[in-house]
Amino acid sequence: MLLVIVNGYSKWVEVKVINSMTASATIAILDELFATYGIPVTVVSDKGTNFTSLEFKTFLQTVGVKFHKLTAPYHPATNNHAERYVKTIKDKLKTMAITRGLLQTNLNEFLQQYRKAPHSSTGQPPAQLFLGRSLRTCLDLLKPENLYTKITEKQQETFNPTFSEFHSMQLVFFLSGNLQMDKWIPGTITHSVLENYIMKLSIKEDHSNGTSTNHWSCHLRAL
Repeated sequence: MLLVIVNGYSKWVEVKVINSMTASATIAILDELFATYGIPVTVVSDKGTNFTSLEFKTFLQTVGVKFHKLTAPYHPATNNHAERYVKTIKDKLKTMAITRGLLQTNLNEFLQQYRKAPHSSTGQPPAQLFLGRSLRTCLDLLKPENLYTKITEKQQETFNPTFSEFHSMQLVFFLSGNLQMDKWIPGTITHSVLENYIMKLSIKEDHSNGTSTNHWSCHLRAL
């Protein structure tokens, strides 16, 4: 037997193989899902005995579910999400080579493909809406660009020691290397000559008769 859980907003689906549709078995599965993804405000289910039992109601109250809406059993119109997905999953599994040992493997394959593909009602993949990101699958290995490549390019862009291009009248700071001066000296790019930039620095010196400002010009070579 299969227990199907659907997130109404994102259309994210969980499918669990269950030996008996008892309240205890259902609670064990939901308790794990709530621990993984958080506790929902509302739970919608049919009127199966596992959902209407006192044990199940007590569980929902204990974990903090505020509303439990019951729909008519075997009535797809009133429990549209779950019933529709049950049919979709069953139809999909029929196209696979199903044995008891392969059931979970085939379910995992189906769920991975389903969660990554855009949903017809939202236009977005369930994973994107539910997790806030796309899922990485085996198909992504066929693409030349992956997450590692993007991170590497970003690191190279951030930590590349070469100069950026400057333009005339751009304000810059120059590392003086002189312990008697400020470490960083403000300056202005005046113009460029081939691969060199001509920069005017503003240097302030204190004298006995007051403060005077001297202007230095230096060459800044782009590496």
